[in-house]
Amino acid sequence: MASGQGLPTMVIAIDLGNISSGVAWAMLNAPNSKPKFVTGWETLSGNPSDDVKVPSTLYYGEAKNRNNLEWGFKVPDDRDVLSWFKHLIVDDKDLPDHIRFSPQLANAKRIMRKVQKTPVEIVGDYLKQLWLHSWEHITQSDGLGENPVINVLICITSPATWPSSARVRIIKALAHAGLLNYFPRDRFGLRFFTDISMAAFAAIDDHAERRGLELGDVIIACDAGGGTVDVVSYVVTSHDPFMVTEYTKADGKLPLHMSHIRTNVVTAGEMCGAIFLRDKFSAAVKPRISPGVRERVRDHALSKAIDHVWRSDISPFVHEEINGFDVKIPVALSTTADPKISIPIKVVRNQIYGPLVEKINNLLQEQIALATQTFRYSPEASLFVYRSSSYTNIIQLIILTGGFGLSPYLHKILVDRIPDVKLIMEAGQGAFFDDVKSHSGDDYVHHFTLKSDPIPDINDLEVDTIAMRRARKVEYQLQVLFDRERIWFSVYYKNACLGYRSIPFDRE
Repeated sequence: MASGQGLPTMVIAIDLGNISSGVAWAMLNAPNSKPKFVTGWETLSGNPSDDVKVPSTLYYGEAKNRNNLEWGFKVPDDRDVLSWFKHLIVDDKDLPDHIRFSPQLANAKRIMRKVQKTPVEIVGDYLKQLWLHSWEHITQSDGLGENPVINVLICITSPATWPSSARVRIIKALAHAGLLNYFPRDRFGLRFFTDISMAAFAAIDDHAERRGLELGDVIIACDAGGGTVDVVSYVVTSHDPFMVTEYTKADGKLPLHMSHIRTNVVTAGEMCGAIFLRDKFSAAVKPRISPGVRERVRDHALSKAIDHVWRSDISPFVHEEINGFDVKIPVALSTTADPKISIPIKVVRNQIYGPLVEKINNLLQEQIALATQTFRYSPEASLFVYRSSSYTNIIQLIILTGGFGLSPYLHKILVDRIPDVKLIMEAGQGAFFDDVKSHSGDDYVHHFTLKSDPIPDINDLEVDTIAMRRARKVEYQLQVLFDRERIWFSVYYKNACLGYRSIPFDRE
């Protein structure tokens, strides 16, 4: 954005979610600038929704009219409503088994074949609708007019486990949606962030000083979203400026005198997100509904009504001291004037929440064990191990984020299960904007070099390269050695040392 120097810069964050999506924006470096959130989504009722998230759903219409596209809150009650399409952008071989073989993804593929669309076209169609509404909302809210003379940096989320090929397809989907040509190239930039790193960086920035984090302390971020739960571990590597590094073991174990710090993340995934709470609740409620109601109401309509009851009347109150819930079935779906179903709180907590909370607890316990094992080596292993070896508990902070991660009941249970570690809930609001200003090392940064380039160059720590239309991921290793006097850094590629350098080790 060279020729845009001196112009104000607007950062627009697009959170493309599996279950729901959202858009936020802010002016970078403006005094007292805080992120604002796009709302006013169109609905079937005609009353705009004030939610900051809109469902990640598409409906292409009947076979004779596939151009009758509806999205978000406006999709009808139909079995061919397309959801979970975000994962279509990833090759099956790159998906974890719990997503690859899920019935939700199988249904998305069925609808994709039926409407004869490619994954890039489907994601692009959704992004186009999301963008058109969001840009109109942004310009009207800030009084900018249709063509404001500003720099625009679009930040978009992607799962930490996505390969480079998926990010390339997202760029193609953005092109299909018209975003890449929406602004002059010299005043436009595009950046990728991982879902989990946004909330982690925001929480760490907010809490680092007052929580007294030291070099070598480990922070675990748990992103419990709608469909999956991912866990990533970070180690504190610097105080001034405050910095953390994602870490993993290179080959499953660390040698006594050597540590490999790589650019990929320690991440674990499970299908235990918030959507499965709703599914379990639906499974508990439907048998209690009279057969007459179930016979005359389409299953999709009944599921949608139950979902509304779950989100508004049940899930926000599970942590409270109550005996149970009286679930009101909409009169239109019942044969009585005031239909009610009573569900004890024990059923909700033990049968609905219990299995999923246990899975999340197990993921966190595995990460705690991994981090503790990783950092239990000789002080000679690395700088980080030297500083952390004096701590009895190096896991200092667990950050819960995502829709399910912000559940007060989940937080309450995990505090009891992991009593020696501070747990905080982080909504991630403003994380994009904090990260743009203070973190650049681990981000996927995309920029245009030539107007003739079909897609942007990609620069990142994994060295993703674009050759023709094929993407390759080149992995390299940073070897860290400590000989009591100096720290040696060596770069390896294909088991060959490309170069090395050492610095004195200051024990103070």
